[in-house]
Amino acid sequence: LSSDDVYDIDTDTRGHTWIATFGGGLTLIDRKDGRLRFVHPGNQLRHYPMAHDAKIRRVTHTAHGVVLLSTTGGLVTFSDRFASPSQIRFFCNQHTRYGQGGLGASDVLQTLVTRRNGVLVVTLGGGLQQIMSGNLLSDHLRFTPWGQLNTDEGIVQSIAEANNGDIWMMREGSIMRRLYGSGNVLQYVPDTQGSDIEFSEAKPMHDPHTDVITVGARGGVVYFDPK
Repeated sequence: LSSDDVYDIDTDTRGHTWIATFGGGLTLIDRKDGRLRFVHPGNQLRHYPMAHDAKIRRVTHTAHGVVLLSTTGGLVTFSDRFASPSQIRFFCNQHTRYGQGGLGASDVLQTLVTRRNGVLVVTLGGGLQQIMSGNLLSDHLRFTPWGQLNTDEGIVQSIAEANNGDIWMMREGSIMRRLYGSGNVLQYVPDTQGSDIEFSEAKPMHDPHTDVITVGARGGVVYFDPK
């Protein structure tokens, strides 16, 4: 491995398993001839942008074969269709103060691909945005604010989607719910959660069979049924 700090693991549409490390960049698990080895920027992933995107928090993918990396240096995308890891082309989007429609901040906490193939991006300091570009393999993606959230109530740290399409947004001390269809936003504060809870930026887990969402918190976890 390129780093012992593993933050996330994902398997794309073609069966490649990717490991997101915080400091060592991206790692691909290569299984050949019954042997297991790790492909990373120190060997075959030679085009990976280590200068800005060595610290990866999350890795996910779309149904159309695009892998998305949430890094402290921006949003990185690439296609899972390649002949060799050394030939992968990486596309990088970072925050810029010039112009509108760009990434709100370069420190990306999480990227969520919804069931309807929308892509939501959570950034530290830049809020919650949606990617408007149809082609995700670009260095110039278009972003727009999403959810009409009150920034005075703290940053969104993580998000999850329920089976009915509602988006649940976890802040440090509260949970927001954006209803699918109407777009109305509901808030759940500590009183409705049962105690004074401080949520972490850990990636939420959604079980599609039970619809239960599990959220990381300081000292434990919180789980609830969205229904």
